[in-house]
Amino acid sequence: MPDDFCAEMLLNGLTPTKIVYETNHVLAYYNQQQPSIQIITFVKTPSRSLHNSPLMSEILGVIKIITSKVIREHGNCRVTTHLTHSHNTKHLYWLITSKH
Repeated sequence: MPDDFCAEMLLNGLTPTKIVYETNHVLAYYNQQQPSIQIITFVKTPSRSLHNSPLMSEILGVIKIITSKVIREHGNCRVTTHLTHSHNTKHLYWLITSKH
């Protein structure tokens, strides 16, 4: 597994990915390895802190767009923020999930 999965595999196009939404700074894609709806949204530049992030309004705007769509299509969703060092990423990410 790469040291930084997001940068090395996703952003460089080395992993086939179904993109849900993308801006200059934020990428959201389907985690297609899961049986339920699972969309991973992350800031493209490495960061593990929410402290004084100038991108917070952009991130939350993307999450709002995606969650509105998921709720319309599936009736509900959950958003969780991941700030752990145990994953293979140096990026903050948000997981948007919904059961079918």
